[in-house]
Amino acid sequence: LLLLFAFSAFSLTQAVSPRLGLYQLLELTKAILLFLVLSDAFRDRGAVSTALTVLLAVYLFELAVGTVQYTLNRDVPLGILTNATTNSVRRIGDRSMISVSGTLEGSDRFASYLVMMLLLFMGWWSSLKRALPRLLLMAAVLAGTMLLVFTFSRGGWIGFAGGLLVFALLHWR
Repeated sequence: LLLLFAFSAFSLTQAVSPRLGLYQLLELTKAILLFLVLSDAFRDRGAVSTALTVLLAVYLFELAVGTVQYTLNRDVPLGILTNATTNSVRRIGDRSMISVSGTLEGSDRFASYLVMMLLLFMGWWSSLKRALPRLLLMAAVLAGTMLLVFTFSRGGWIGFAGGLLVFALLHWR
């Protein structure tokens, strides 16, 4: 937790505006407090497994929407599910591509969501014993990683790389 707060404090100095950096620090604090409350609420393995399964279902829906956005190279009109603004267009060589955003408001928020879910599901993957659930979860993680690339969010990429580093350090101790 201290390392997480240290990175957040450092990001305050690098933010475009100190107000935005402070907002992100408060968002992180809310997420940590929510984690602490939920970790106390989910004492047995069945409740944790149910919560992770629900999160996986929502994640798969977001992956489906993001994949359709990438395939069609345009926003998907989802009516009340999203109030996202028009995604920004990136030029790659001679091709224009939109930044994938799922049902969230912009590609940076979608990248943040993907990073959190990817690292959570990687941790869940490492605790599973049976081969089929491990394979399916790893396929979902790989698909999410590919969509993370097409958000074109450098912050998301750096956050995922940092999360992978922490995951590797904790997993192979």
